[in-house]
Parts: sequence; C-alpha cells; structure tokens
Amino acid sequence: MKAFLILILAAGLASAGMASDLDFDLVNKTSRDFEAIYISSSAEKSWHGNLLADGRKLDPRDTLKIRFSDKETSPTWDINIVDADGLSVAFDDVKLAGAQRIILTESEGKLVATVE
Repeated sequence: MKAFLILILAAGLASAGMASDLDFDLVNKTSRDFEAIYISSSAEKSWHGNLLADGRKLDPRDTLKIRFSDKETSPTWDINIVDADGLSVAFDDVKLAGAQRIILTESEGKLVATVE
C-alpha cells in the first residue's frame, strides 16, 4: 500500500509550505456528526486511514482543512464519509484539482457532496 501522504490541519490552523492543487476544505452543512473520513486515490483498492483519528469528529457547521502532499498526482479520488450513526456514504471519482471546497448537505434524506 502507498505511504499515507495526506496531511490534515484542524480548522483555523495555518499551514506552512506550498499548497497542493488538491487541497480543499470539507464543509459540513448537514445536521450530522461525522466520525470518519477516508480519502484514497480512485486507483487504490483500499481506504487510507481515518482522517478524524483520536476521537475527533466533524460537527455540523464545522470545516476540516484537508491538505495533500505535493507529490500526489491522481486525477480522481474516492471519499468515504461515516456519520455517528454508522451511515457510510462513498463519493467515487471526485476531481479535486482546483477545488476550493466540498460542501456536504442533505437532500431528501441523502448525503450530497458539492465540489466548488
């Protein structure tokens, strides 16, 4: 398995160094608490580790800054998000290059991710 090259910073912390074109903010505009977020290249067959380790969670109205190593080059990424009730939703083949944020919302009881 590839070395885990994704770095995350808690909301509000400044990052040092060069930003990757894949970096984005994950914005939770749902009523759900998320306990796990996994991101892997679409070419990978398994998920990398949970980005919300050590009991952290992404509460409603919170933002998580997700930063990648500048060595990452995959054109598409898969994102799996798990809420506090165990609901797991995967978004496949997401093009992150140039994205500023991904906004999570709910529509008719379903989780929706909008890339901006």
